[in-house]
Amino acid sequence: MATMIIINGLVLSLTYFLVASGLTIVFSIMGIINFAHGSVIMLGGMVAYYSFTFLGLNFYLSLILAMAVTAAFSLLLNKLVFNYFKNIAKIYWIKYSFNIMKTIITLSYDI
Repeated sequence: MATMIIINGLVLSLTYFLVASGLTIVFSIMGIINFAHGSVIMLGGMVAYYSFTFLGLNFYLSLILAMAVTAAFSLLLNKLVFNYFKNIAKIYWIKYSFNIMKTIITLSYDI
């Protein structure tokens, strides 16, 4: 029982570490805090879950598919949204990334 609590705590803390590291890297490269970062991670988790449960794919194959879909969505989001608003004030970037986050969360409820 105690070892399971320790393992769950380590897994959760490493997940927080990965998310914080991703936010730090995005902030150092783009110069803004991307609020949609967590929603994109959630999208990857949903792809992994649905491809494993409903499509019946192998667990590791569904993880690879989730990484590919998340990477493609992130690149598409960067090319279509963030590069389009590159020349405006940074406060609007935060507004747009917050709206993208809310849109991804809202669409995920419909799935």
